[in-house]
Amino acid sequence: MRTEASIKEAGELEGSSGWGIELTGDVAQDAHHTIDLVDDDLQFMNKLIMETNERRQRAEGPWRCSIFKVPEDIRNLDPEAYEPKVVTIGPYHRASSSKNTIMLALQDHKWHCMRRLLSRCTNSRRTATDLFRKCFLAMKKRDAHVRSCYSEDLGHLSPQDLAWIMFLDASFIIHLLLKFNEDGDLTKMLVLEDKDEEGDDMIMAGEEIMIVLDTGGEKQIDINLVEIAYQLLCHAYPSTTKSSTVAALPEGDQVHHLLHLFHSTLIPSDECLEANVSKADMELEWIPSATELQLAGVEFRKKEKNLTSFLDITFKNGTIEIPQVCLDDHTNTLLRNLVAFEQCHPHTQDYISTYAMFMDYIINSLKDVELLGLNGIIINQLGTNDNAADIFNRLDKMIRHDPSKVYLRGSIWHLKNYYDSKWHRAKLMRDYFNNPWAILSLLAAIFLILLTMQRSFFSAYSYFHRP
Repeated sequence: MRTEASIKEAGELEGSSGWGIELTGDVAQDAHHTIDLVDDDLQFMNKLIMETNERRQRAEGPWRCSIFKVPEDIRNLDPEAYEPKVVTIGPYHRASSSKNTIMLALQDHKWHCMRRLLSRCTNSRRTATDLFRKCFLAMKKRDAHVRSCYSEDLGHLSPQDLAWIMFLDASFIIHLLLKFNEDGDLTKMLVLEDKDEEGDDMIMAGEEIMIVLDTGGEKQIDINLVEIAYQLLCHAYPSTTKSSTVAALPEGDQVHHLLHLFHSTLIPSDECLEANVSKADMELEWIPSATELQLAGVEFRKKEKNLTSFLDITFKNGTIEIPQVCLDDHTNTLLRNLVAFEQCHPHTQDYISTYAMFMDYIINSLKDVELLGLNGIIINQLGTNDNAADIFNRLDKMIRHDPSKVYLRGSIWHLKNYYDSKWHRAKLMRDYFNNPWAILSLLAAIFLILLTMQRSFFSAYSYFHRP
């Protein structure tokens, strides 16, 4: 049965500019149709409209979304790599700090860092209190900005709660950066083991706080947060080979968070990109392992000249040059977070994902790690070659590669063609010269063949040259 009251209860879709259903009288009319409704339909539609309104897209803020939760299919491969171990930054892992004694103590320590930061700008308690209020209100004004940076809905946090989280954590980070800038020694400051996959909006929040401190304090703090943060992050750099050029640092307003800053400095050199230029007909090829490539005549060499980063891999005239990389207890976490960032952020280059794919190709076993180690390409501090192989073999799982963004596609294509042209030699070497027993068997077979040929020769010779 249709009723006017029940029809009006259905309401209209919010934010449905240019379309919608006007529900009046015994029928619902849109621009082109007349729709007959019954009570059951109206109740069901009412529910759908309410749910649709609840799921309406969040309004985009002035800052682009750049802080993500790692997708479950990637996270499940190594959950520990994405969990904070010492301190949490930002709202995502806030609850974790209450379950861990170390992180709980660090939460308390953040308050002391905030007080010390404020005290740098004034000698007066009253002025420090005023600065506290100004900083907090400055963060609260950025509520829409901050929320737009996160892929997850932060609706459970009030503007005051979110402002406090950002203010406290940003103060903590700034204080650590200032200590590092003054001492230049990691042993004299709190060393953080950054395992937070989302990074966080600490650079942007920090810039805002620094502006307030400079304008509202009695003392001037003249620092470049981006430059100091980069110098600190360099201690996590996975390569021991010193670059011949220093990466150009982005401006502060172009940096979203610490992970984004680190990622933005990891770029291949112009020489590497030019050497890897690919054509449209160059499909992304699978390549065999390092030991198989070596059997085909490929020479592996540690790249040392004109380096920008450990990404500068090139192949030319049968020789592949790879920069040295050091594998330690932190390498897995670092690379996994960088790859996860690339997989989630649509506006990045897939440099680390491509590097992970290439290393996964050429490393299949401990023999491959041993070969790369003997050539100075890998420094393995993980105990065994199996552990080193496991890093790259697991790192590339569940990763989606866009062939157009694989910066090594040119070298991979040429390397595969080189291997295919030497395939018969490689197969012979692999089947008969990769095992000492196979070598002995081959030599014995050759020896028997020679004996048989010799016997046949003398038999024929004695037949035709009888005395």
